[in-house]
Amino acid sequence: MPEPTSMRMLAGVVLASIFLGAFIGLYSSFRSGGSEANFKRDAEELATTIGSMSSLDSGTQWFFNVIVPVGCQLRFEGKCVVAAVNGSHSYDTGVNVAGPVFGGGSWRLTLRRTENGVEISG
Repeated sequence: MPEPTSMRMLAGVVLASIFLGAFIGLYSSFRSGGSEANFKRDAEELATTIGSMSSLDSGTQWFFNVIVPVGCQLRFEGKCVVAAVNGSHSYDTGVNVAGPVFGGGSWRLTLRRTENGVEISG
């Protein structure tokens, strides 16, 4: 039969493993929520940037860096920048905007002013 000290040590290791697993799960969840909040802020800033290009000459190009979290999308519909994070969050640009859908990853977007609005490429 094991000594009482060994049993206490085993119980301590089991409890430490449980608490460590719970902490890692909570931290991962918190970190994921933070990156999604940053993505929504970036999408709103992108919409503002695109809107400010409306007064510029055709052919003007700007660049914008954005990180799209895994499982999320950045897309453009009419005059809106749409951040798809647990539903759709639309941000008005005030100008027609067109571009492809960007999935999870780090993107350097090229914003190009055209006669009809702003075109996005990555």
